[in-house]
Order: sequence, then C-alpha cells, then structure tokens
Amino acid sequence: MKQNRNCGRPATFRSFERKAWSAFRSLSLEVRIGVLSVATLGSVTFAKAAPAGEAVAERVEAEEQEAEDLSELTVSATLAPLSQLEQVRLVSVLQREDVLRSGAQSVNDLLKLFSGVDVRQRGPYGVQTDISVDGGIQEQVTLLLNGVNVSNPQTGHLTFDLPVALEDIERIEVLEGAAGRVYGGSSFGGVINIITRTDSVPEVTLRAEGGQYGTAAGSARAAFSRQSFSGGYSRSDGGTVNDDFWKSQAYHSGSWRWLRWQAGYSQKQYGANTFYSPKYPNQWEENMRLMASLAADIPLNAKRSTLNLTPEVYWQRNYDHFQLIRGTSTGENEHRSNIIGAKAKLWWQWVAGKTAVAAEMRHERYSKAAIDTSRTIIHMTLEHNVTLGDWTLSAGVTGQGVIGATSASPSFYPGVDVAWRPAAGWKLMLGYNRGYRLPTFTELYYKSPTHEGNRNLTTEKSHNVSLAAQYRTLLSEPRGVKGVFSARTFYHRGHGLIDWVMFSPGDAFRSAAFELDNIGVQADAAVTGRRFRVQASYTFLHQLRHDDIAVFRSNYAMEYLRHKLVVSGDWTFWRYMGVNASVRYHDRMGDYTPYATLDLKLRWADPRYEVWVQGNNVTDTHYTDIGGVPQPGIWVTAGVKWRIL
Repeated sequence: MKQNRNCGRPATFRSFERKAWSAFRSLSLEVRIGVLSVATLGSVTFAKAAPAGEAVAERVEAEEQEAEDLSELTVSATLAPLSQLEQVRLVSVLQREDVLRSGAQSVNDLLKLFSGVDVRQRGPYGVQTDISVDGGIQEQVTLLLNGVNVSNPQTGHLTFDLPVALEDIERIEVLEGAAGRVYGGSSFGGVINIITRTDSVPEVTLRAEGGQYGTAAGSARAAFSRQSFSGGYSRSDGGTVNDDFWKSQAYHSGSWRWLRWQAGYSQKQYGANTFYSPKYPNQWEENMRLMASLAADIPLNAKRSTLNLTPEVYWQRNYDHFQLIRGTSTGENEHRSNIIGAKAKLWWQWVAGKTAVAAEMRHERYSKAAIDTSRTIIHMTLEHNVTLGDWTLSAGVTGQGVIGATSASPSFYPGVDVAWRPAAGWKLMLGYNRGYRLPTFTELYYKSPTHEGNRNLTTEKSHNVSLAAQYRTLLSEPRGVKGVFSARTFYHRGHGLIDWVMFSPGDAFRSAAFELDNIGVQADAAVTGRRFRVQASYTFLHQLRHDDIAVFRSNYAMEYLRHKLVVSGDWTFWRYMGVNASVRYHDRMGDYTPYATLDLKLRWADPRYEVWVQGNNVTDTHYTDIGGVPQPGIWVTAGVKWRIL
C-alpha cells in the first residue's frame, strides 16, 4: 500500500482544547497549534476549566493575537522528549516577543533576565562576558545553538562569541543544575540553548542603531523557504578607557525534510581594559570563530512502537590573539582550538514508557606556542522515562571516557528525576544528578606574567539535589491575564572544583582545585496580559568550603552572586507605542559594592517598522561585575528596524 508522507509541510490547527499536546507527536510530522499563547508555554493545564460558548471565542481571539508555533523544547531534562506537562525539571524560557521588546543589545544582555544566571560583564555590547549558573563559573555551562554544543574548550570566557543576531533568535531556554546524563560533562552547572528562526514565509529585515561613544551598528536578515541568512557589524569608541571595539558576524540556518543545518562566523577586536589583571590596564584581544553542523530527525516506524533517530555532526574552529600590553609583544600569545564531533540519539516509545540511548564522540585539539595537544571524549547514555497518571519518572546513567590529554578511566554518573502533578496548574519536582567536567585547556596549560595553569587538575565532580514547585493559572479570563509562579532550592556538593586564585599578595593567579558546596533558593513570578507583562525573580546563594587551603583572593568560584533581584516590565500603552523597563540588583561576595541599575526602552513597533530609543544604566551607576573592570555609566542609543518584505 502506498504511504502518504507529508514531505516536511506543517499541519496547522487553529483551535484546540487545553490538553497535553504531546499526542500530536504520533503523526510524525511538524504540528503547529495556532492559539497557544506565549504565557502558556510550559503547560497546557490551568486552574480554571475551559469556558463554553462566547467565552471560548473571546479567549481564542485573545490568544491568537500572541499566537506562536508550539515546538518541543530542545533543552530538556531528558534524552527522550517529554511534553511540558510531563517534564521533570524546570526549563526557563525567554520568548521571541520578550527578546524584541527588551532593551538588550546582545544575547548576553538577555541572559541577565534569568534568575539563576550570573552575567559577569567585562565589555559592553557582549564584547566579553562570563556566564554561569547556580553559583558556578563560566566553564561549567554548556552552550547549545539549536541543540548543538558550541562550548569553547579553550576557555569559557569565549564561549558566548556567537554568530547570531538578536533578529535570529526564536527563544532562549535555560536548564539549571547538572545535566551531564543528557548533554555531557560541560553541563556541570546548567545548559543554555539558543533557538534560531527558520521561517517559511519570506521576510527581509534591515536594522540600524547608533548613539553615545561613537556607537554604530547595522544588520540585515533574509528568510525564505525555511532558510535564514543574517549578517551584521557594530563598533564603538567605548564607554571607559581602552574599551573600544568592533565586531562582525554572519549566520545561516536551514532545513529540508528531515535535515537541518547551520553555519556561522564571528570576529571581534577590542581594548581589554584590566580584563585579566589590574596591573596591566592597556590589554587587547582578538577572537574569531567558525562553526557548522548538520543533523537529521528521522522517524522510524516499528510494529508496536515509534522510533526516532537523530544523528548529528558538527565542527568548530576558534582563534584567540591576546596582548598584555596593546601593540607590543609583552605577554602576547595566540591560541587555536579545533573541535569535531559526532552524536547519535535513538529513542522509542513502547508500552512501558520512553527509552533512549545516545552516544557522542568529541575530539578537541588545542595549540599555543610550544603546546600542541588533543583529547577525545566519549559519552554513552541510557535512560528511561515513564508517566503514570499524575507522576513522571526519569532515570538514567551516562558513562564518560577520555583519550589523550587529561585521559581518564571510564566513569559513570547516574541521575533520577520525578515530577508530581497533584492538582490542575501545579507541579512538584525532585531530582538527584551527578555532575562532572573536564578542565579547560587554559586551566591546564596557560602561562603568562599574571596567570599560571596546572597540568595536574582532574575531573570536577558533584552531587546535585534540587526541589522545585511550579503553579500556572488563568487570573482573569475576560482580560486574558495569566500567571506563572515557581520556586526552587538546590544543593550542589562539589569535589575538586577549579578556580583561579592568588595564594598571597602579589602572587600570580593560579588554577587550583577546592572542595566547594553551593546552596541556593530562587523564586520567580510573571503576570502576562494582552498588552503587558510583569516579571520578578530573586536568587540567594550560599557557599561552603570543606578544605583548609588558605586563599588570598579568588577570581571566579568564590566570588559568587549572593543576592540577585530582577524586576522587569513591558507595556504597550497606545496603539504601537510601548515601554520596557528592567531593574537589576546585584550583591556579590568579595571586594564588591552592591549596586542596582535601570534600563529603559521606548518604542514604536508597527508591523512593518520599529523605531526606538533606549538608555542602559540610566541611573549612571558606577559598578564592576568582575575584578577591577569598570563598566560604563549611562549609555543612550536609538535605532530603527524596517521590514522590507
């Protein structure tokens, strides 16, 4: 009998009842549900029952105004996909509408809005930023671009050198806590996944921006037939001394039937004022990245089960050129890293639940001066997921082996997570997962007048326990007001955690291992209406040390963000006129002064064009996020975006 295949064309549903959408996966084609609003992503169960008659029509009309394609989250707590109703861990999501309305100038600015994410900024416009999760350091986070690991094995300082522009982003997803059994060892503290757009409808967009300190930026994006192309350039004289920069990027992503691919380029040069040592204020750096990946999502039909195979290959090339004194050879060094990897995941659904197996081989090569070394990392994972009524259980184990530099005998790391839905809108989650991470090449081999690596470092390990609760409700049905509330607490017991420290005054920073525990509590609340959104989040962290090693100064791990409070709001108050505001309060351990900043953006967002003026740090607060690196005061810019097609 002839089989009728969809050939990649999406089926679009214009209405649905509030039930778990995961049943549509059995169709083996892309499904679009045209009335699921941004605020409902994460659950389709509400505290109130669905109304009937005219109230249903009113609700559908309101939701269609902010309709968005519903797709399975790439960042997941499990290998086999689970619906958001079944999901066993919290996944924080920043949607496209929030990205466009925010005052963000880079991806790094967007990550400041997540409660458990610590953004330690060295330069403006995302020139260089250290990103960490749950009180960890920048090396302990896995960065994914459309599900592909693009983390930098040289150093986490350069991981977020991304080729994508803000217009490329569909959403950003953050999974906090160890996720080694799904994404490997670099996800010691969490996972950040950036999802880009591949539009079916043709679109051409131009963007230009300028402002204080000689700031100028321009970008363009074109999309058609699920192909997307973008490029951009920006520059500035900088808001402080030796803070000038220029950067450029280009990116392409596309898909055809089961295949999907992406390729990108980014390059930047910048004055690195006291970036790595206050003794040398006139530092300079240049970074370049090339990357590409190819993957497939292949549905396989079996007699009594559904099988899905996802093979993936990827490549990445990184170049770093650093001068301790700008324009001289003092402390000058060049680094190159090359990464090639292959990964395959197979999951199937049967009467006992969903079972998944995965294997990945990743080869990392690093060269600097007289050093030329490499290592091959092998991961293998087995996992099973089962949903019984209001309960979902996920358990698995991953094994890691390393050949070459930092070679180690195979190690195994288990994890188990459980979710319970006691009532409509409620979900409680409890989990235990092992975390592990190999040291970066910088931590092992770097040497300069200010820093010295340690070749004796071994794998970081941790035990991670987390407890979370989430509640979603429809606060006002006639006005379409929805609320999402969540709370989470965690305990990370760390063994051999790596930090750069001074052991005495005047000493160089040295990489060393410590016994560190991180304990945290965080709470988030968001209320969304048809023309407004208000969100507040707070995180508290506390650290315990179980070693007696005397340290004069820590550069990363022991300078954690003890208190973080973020309050943001967006309001469209007249036609297409709207305002976005964000207040952030930071209180960091170490020699830091607590500070608060206010960012504002006023916009006119017509469907064809947008005009805006925005001010970052409008309170002109003087602060530092890391070391003695001063951050700019008030910075005002204005811009325009025009949708040609």
